[in-house]
This record gives sequence, C-alpha cells and structure tokens, in this order.
Amino acid sequence: MVQRGLLPDFSPAAIAEADRFTHAADASGGEARDLRSLLWASIDNDDSRDLDQLSVSETSPNGAVKVLVAIADVDALVKKDSAIDVHARTNTTSVYTAAEIFPMLPEKLSTGLTSLGEGEERLAIVVDMTIGSDGTVTASDVYRAVVLNRAKLAYNGVAAWLEGTASAPPRLEAVPGLDEQLRTQDRAAQALRRVRQARGALRLETIEVRAVFDGDALAGLIPDEKNRAKELIEDFMIAANGVIARYLESKGLPSLRRVLRTPKHWDRIVALAAEAGEKLPPAPDAAALDAFLARRCKADPDRFPDLSLSVIKLLGSGEYALEIPGQPTEGHFGLAVRDYTHSTAPNRGRQVRRGAAPPDADRSAVRRHCDRRVGQGNVGAHFGTGSRGPHRARIRGAQGRRARACPARPHGRRARLHRLRRGPERIVNPIDPPRISLAYQDEEFLDSEDARPLRIIAEYLAPMHAFRREGITDTIVFFGSARLAPGGPLGKYYEDARELARLVTHWSTNLPSHAHRYVVCTGGGGGIMEAANRGAADAGGKTIGLNIGLPHEQRPNPYITRGLSFEFHYFFMRKLWFALLARALVAFPGGFGTLDELAEILTLMQTRKVARSIPVVLYGSSYWNEIIDFEALVRHGMIDREDLALFKFADDPAAALALLQAGIEAEPEAPTPDIAHSRTPP
Repeated sequence: MVQRGLLPDFSPAAIAEADRFTHAADASGGEARDLRSLLWASIDNDDSRDLDQLSVSETSPNGAVKVLVAIADVDALVKKDSAIDVHARTNTTSVYTAAEIFPMLPEKLSTGLTSLGEGEERLAIVVDMTIGSDGTVTASDVYRAVVLNRAKLAYNGVAAWLEGTASAPPRLEAVPGLDEQLRTQDRAAQALRRVRQARGALRLETIEVRAVFDGDALAGLIPDEKNRAKELIEDFMIAANGVIARYLESKGLPSLRRVLRTPKHWDRIVALAAEAGEKLPPAPDAAALDAFLARRCKADPDRFPDLSLSVIKLLGSGEYALEIPGQPTEGHFGLAVRDYTHSTAPNRGRQVRRGAAPPDADRSAVRRHCDRRVGQGNVGAHFGTGSRGPHRARIRGAQGRRARACPARPHGRRARLHRLRRGPERIVNPIDPPRISLAYQDEEFLDSEDARPLRIIAEYLAPMHAFRREGITDTIVFFGSARLAPGGPLGKYYEDARELARLVTHWSTNLPSHAHRYVVCTGGGGGIMEAANRGAADAGGKTIGLNIGLPHEQRPNPYITRGLSFEFHYFFMRKLWFALLARALVAFPGGFGTLDELAEILTLMQTRKVARSIPVVLYGSSYWNEIIDFEALVRHGMIDREDLALFKFADDPAAALALLQAGIEAEPEAPTPDIAHSRTPP
C-alpha cells in the first residue's frame, strides 16, 4: 500500500478526531425529512457491520412502485479538510485484502456512528425513484432524511426465501409487513434489470469465493455465488446512481461518472466468438454481445466463467469521466446505462460528490486521482481484494462492472474452485499473444543484486523528474521526531511546527517567482513531519515528503502534495535529496534520526563542502541545550567557537521565520530544481 501511495494507518490527528466523536450526527431539526416510520431494512453480507444503504418501497394504484434508497450521510460527521477527510481523500477507497480490511474511515465511524445499523436513527441521503410497470424510472428526487433500520438482513437468507427454497429469516418475520415490502422491491428490481438487459447489459459470470481461516492460516475456499437478493441491491444501486447523476445535471452541476468505454479490442472479442462458432457484428454492439454470452452460458455453463473472464479482460477497465452539463458523455458499456456515478458508496461517493464543485482544472485532478486510487486500491489482487466482508477472496471483473451468474452444474464450480486451491493453473485470454518483458520492465531482474546500481540511480532521477515537473526550485527542510502528537508530551512542538510551516509557505508563495521557492520538505512521516506538511497544506502551498521504508513509525502522512511523496529504499539517497535543494533547515526536538540528519547538514556547513549557505534553526532552545552540550564540544576542542554560528535558536514560529528570512541569501531566479554544488579543494 505504501509503495502505491496509500495510507495503511490513520494519522495521530485523524485518530484524535475520531476519539472526539461520542455520538452520531444530530438528526433533529434542519431540512432533513423524518422518514423513521417507514419499514427500512438493510441487506448485506452476514458479517457486515458497515451498513451503508437501506431500502423501502410502496406501491401506487397505477402499478408503479416508489423505491427509496437511503445512503449513509458520512458528511454529517466528517467535515471537509479535517484530518479524517484528508486520509479519506488520499486513499479514496477502502482496501480489502484476504486477511485485513484497511477502511477509508476509522471503524468507529464506518461500522458505528455513520453505519445504518439496526435500531439506529441516522441521517441519510435518500434517492427517491418511481419505477413504472415497464421498468423505467418515471420520477425521481434526492434529499436528506432521518431513517431507522428496522431489520438487518443477509443476502443468502433473503435470497433463499425469495426463491422459495427456505422460510423467511427470523428478523424478516419479526417485522410485520416487511415480507410484502421485500416482495415488492424484488418485483421492481426485476423490472429494472429487464430494461437494462433489453438495452444490452452484459450477462457475465465470475467466480467469487470466501476464504475460510483457521486462526491466521488459510483453511479453504468456499463458493460465494450470486443470488436474487444481491441482484436486488445491485439493480437498486445502478438505478440510484443514475438518478443522482441526472439530479446533478439538472442543477447545472458537473459530476464524475463511472464509465466503461466502447471496447477498443472489439475485433478480438469477435475472434473469441468465432472460436466458439458464433458471429458478432464488426462494430461494437452490447446487445449482440449479451445474446452471444447468454447462448454460451446455456450451451456450456461449466466453461462460461472462463469465457466471461476473457471478455472482461478485452472490455477493459472502468474509469471516471468528468461530465459537464450540456456536453455529451459516454455511458457504461457493460451496464447499458448512460448515467452512472459512484454516489451510492458513501465513503467513495463523498469524494466523487466533492469533486463536482471546484474549477475545471481541479475537477480533472479529482477524476485522475479517483482513477489512480481505484487501481492502486486493488493492492491485494493476488489475495482477491474488492470484497465487502472480512476474509473474502474474489476473482474480479473490470472495475465498476458486476457479473451475472448463469446456471452452472455444481461439479463444474467445484472443479474451478479446485483449480483455485491448487494454484498452478490460471485463466488467460486464449487469444493473447505471448509477451516477452523488456529488461527495464523485468521486475525479477530489477530486484536482483545485479540491478542495484539501477535502483540507486532511479532514486536520484525520479525525484529530479518530479521536481522539474512540479516547478520546485529549492526547499526549507523540517526535521523532528515522528513520535510527537498534538495533545501529547511535547505536543506544543507539533502545533508550532504546523504554524511555522504555514508562515513559511505563505511567505514563499507570495515571492515574485516563476517557480516554487522554499517549499517545505520533510521526511514524510508522522509527528513533526506531518505537522510541517500539514501547515504548508493549510497555506495552500506545495509540500514534499521524502519517505523511507522502515519496519515501524515511518508511514507517509496525508498532507504531502500529490506527486511529491517519495519512497526511498536507500538512506543515503534520501539524505542526498535533503541536502541538494535545502536553502535552510529547521530542527525540532527529535531522536537519533533527527540528530543524524542535523549532524549531516552541520558537517556540510562546517567543512564548506556545499557551495551555498544553509542556515540552521534549532527550535526549542531548552530541549537542544539539554540534549547537546555545545559549550563542552568547544571546551574539548571538538569544534571551534565560530562553529556555534552555524545555527541559531528559536522558541516561537514568528522568531523562527525571521531567522530564516534573514539567513537565506538572496539570489536571482534559479533553475528548477536548484541543486547545490559541491566544492572540491584545489
């Protein structure tokens, strides 16, 4: 996750924010409608605690069905630009692996205070849609409401009851009228599905399995098949996403759509059909492809998942697209819908919705970030990420596309599961040509001893490339302990580092320059590093994090500017980049790491090895004079008295800023980046 720029852990600031929440958002007053009297119910996995949607319905005399879908209103608690919001914005998605879930929000919120749990009154965003007898949405609205979950139901139990193979689950029987509610919802969902299938929604089947653990050991895999209850929720979510997309468009607001573009490799799908003795039209045609899939599903159900996976690979991945009202938008080829957002996933959807308001350039950045994070969030692909429950493995289709199972013979599914357990075989596209890796794409070679020089030079060239791209000229480096947290011991220094970084950034961004000067640069982790990056972000400036892979403590904080967070393997390359662009250094209280980096810069200044002055500010005079007896170093002849002029002390942010401004030598416009040169003795 760290290598892909994701945050596995919440920052101390985010944890502190979560700890301050003691109850759910106040549901009284305001413009929210009171819909607590309706028979709301959730349908999810048996072990799900992060319940993010409810549904309820009512039938009108003309045969139409009004369906209300309630989505957890996360924004009611998590405010924009809070530490929790910054973490969520950085990851953009929860990351599911077979052994652990890394939630986008702290569990206190995702499974507690914002979860639509049974018996809990919660604020929600309600998608109100009227579904005609022909399966079309004839009217819709979106509004906030207070809801109350009457029953927590599970997919398998509801599906078995709907399909007539089992009696009603106890929780369903316990709520009078809920059984008829679900029958009505099922009919409405089936009508929605028929409309999409008539338009060419693809019928695909992928294998889903649940990993069963005995302690920490994988004990086996059991099938997790699609069923009628899952399809019910799926159909409502697709319809609700369409309603919200059209709602935003009607208000003149741009939005992010989830699209699956017309496949570029249609010719290869045609060739795949030809191998099965079928013929597809030369131009992409979703309805023709779905008819072909339906025929193959019926003719050869055992091999249909393999065919589905090949088609999924050739269709390509879904992506986010920026929709501007009045401009044409490409729809979702696999779902056969034009309007599709991700707003019914409350954690991810809140980021998508927040991408709708900024200027065009910012919206495009949000779209690219969402696309990148959806791909990077799939870090556990080999463990089957993307599931909604713990210890779940899945062979997934393209992002944003759901699979529809066709009837398969039981022995066929067991055979495929056996292949999954056994491991050596894998499903591949039968018409993919063999690929030979180029040397610079050969991961085994790049990780070898022989390729160490390449890895070292990459840790020089990659930051150089990024600094040129981002227009970074030089930096002011902040050092300090990763262990300091706001409110904790020495927590004052966290707040002071944040304020000083804010002041530095406000000053530097107002300098007349074509590039970014004196950019706050840290080691990228928590504590003082997080505080400095956070202060720079508070001022709206760019800020750099030079991370290093360590067994503990070092994790990239969420305040680093996108594109300026680096992960180093080699300590000496990280040290090099601290020194190369530094125009000044501020050292806050810290331990061995801080002392190490401080000594490096002081040695460079003492020996005049670097052909520029780097003023050093030791922040917290009482701490530094207690930790290092500078006078003793002079008395014992280890340094000269004039070496004490290499640094100055400061005890408040304003004084530190003044020292930095006075100590940095004025220079004309410098190159980007402005790398310090070494002096060589004559």
